[in-house]
Amino acid sequence: MDEEKRVVLGQRLRELRKGCENSPSLDKFVARLDATIEPIDGNHFGKCELGKRTVSRELLFALIKLFAHDRRLNLSLDEARQLVALSSYVFNDHEFRQIYAPFEFSAPTDNLAVQFGLTPSNHRLNFLVTMLNRAVQLAWQQQHHSRLVQLSIELARVYQQQGYFQQGITLYEKALPFAELVDDQQFLRARVQSNLAYLYTETNEVWWDKAEQLCMQSLRTFADLKRRDKEPHVHNHLGVLYTRWQRAHPAQFHLDQACQLWEKQQDEENLRSSFINLGLFYLQREQAAIAHDYLNRALHLTPPESAWHDLGTIQLNLALSHQRRKNWDKAEESLKQAETTFTRHGSFSGLAQVWHTVGLLQLDQEHWFESHFHLDKARQLWQQLKNPYHEILVQQAITTWQRESESLVQQLVTADDLTALLHDLR
Repeated sequence: MDEEKRVVLGQRLRELRKGCENSPSLDKFVARLDATIEPIDGNHFGKCELGKRTVSRELLFALIKLFAHDRRLNLSLDEARQLVALSSYVFNDHEFRQIYAPFEFSAPTDNLAVQFGLTPSNHRLNFLVTMLNRAVQLAWQQQHHSRLVQLSIELARVYQQQGYFQQGITLYEKALPFAELVDDQQFLRARVQSNLAYLYTETNEVWWDKAEQLCMQSLRTFADLKRRDKEPHVHNHLGVLYTRWQRAHPAQFHLDQACQLWEKQQDEENLRSSFINLGLFYLQREQAAIAHDYLNRALHLTPPESAWHDLGTIQLNLALSHQRRKNWDKAEESLKQAETTFTRHGSFSGLAQVWHTVGLLQLDQEHWFESHFHLDKARQLWQQLKNPYHEILVQQAITTWQRESESLVQQLVTADDLTALLHDLR
């Protein structure tokens, strides 16, 4: 953006800031920004207003969001479009909908259940999405804030079951300001923060700092409210975050904390979740035997139908523990079980993880075609689910496949019996 455009845009942003409720100072204004961007201070934004610093696309999105929802300003959609045009950025309809229709959510337009076959289970999930969406919109219209937040949490959980993490994130982000209005000592806000942090963890690495902050805030709130039943959930989320982050000491601390609290509360359902995550932690630490023990303990606490998502996750992670010890047949058996579980219940994120793992398993055995086939399927599905974190992980595996498959290329050049080799590949 050239200097002239920066100056014009900066002047307009200054006018809008001054028009906001209570005409906030620079520092007070940036403190109100609801954004997943790098923190900025008043001095930074002051330079944007003077045209001395470029306004990033992410910052502009956060600014329009604040201007649109400021009670005194209520920036119209047309004005927002003019602001974006002035900046030379491009916002799509989905981004404007995120700003201007806080709870007009419907089932994702990319309905993957149709692609994979509409089973009774995922049909039931789609039905729940429809009913919860209608209820959320009605609660919003009636300004029933506590029920609006509760329904939003339940709707986000259904999206999460199907693997639509981004829809869940958007829903939690929109619910958070309403949770702050509820007179419950910020209990619902803490629930939203903790759940949002988990989806940030599973979706995009750039949000991990924000996820950590949200978890710490919710943990303090639950501690202040003496809600010991909610504290282990946050410890569990922090344990998963630090496991992904490969920060072993805090990961183990928080997972152990969750485990101890749930054992003390005799909460077997949530204790199962701790065992699963401890299994994943020890798999990452290359301690497959310990991981296997935790996963079997989780399996012992898992009813086959009512906890199908946990069952599929356990089956998937047991396959990983078998893979680490080169028990190929047992690994394949566990993966088939996990694929059946996730397919039956319409968990697309679960299917993507299974295919990723199948690809790795086949790569270990130099089954080149099968490996690439499953890795590519996993990559495409994560792409459809708009999950860059897992998409990058699969792409890294595909890069490994490309490097290691060079041996096959060498065989094609040097093999004495080329016909026989090609026959084996077909």
